[in-house]
Amino acid sequence: MKKNPLNDLDQFLKQEASSIVTPSSLSDRLKQNESATSAPVAGSIEEQLLLMAKQDASKFYDTLITVGEKIGNEKSTMLINTALYLKHGDNWKEAVKAYWEK
Repeated sequence: MKKNPLNDLDQFLKQEASSIVTPSSLSDRLKQNESATSAPVAGSIEEQLLLMAKQDASKFYDTLITVGEKIGNEKSTMLINTALYLKHGDNWKEAVKAYWEK
């Protein structure tokens, strides 16, 4: 029978690695990845919206209007009208009228 040096090396490295550290199970690693990727998303979205509101309020209100359009229910109408009111100030009535006529 021929010796396979690569197979021997592979077995040796596996044995050495297991003596250094016990590998975690795949299910444990998947749980860690899920919790690491799901938690910070909300914070980053809030941070991005806050930054947008501070840097360009008009773009922020346009984003709210776009989100309201995509939601498409009664509450979204209130969101759109509120964003139009905040965006247009004293001219909010004309803005609301123009928006809903298009």
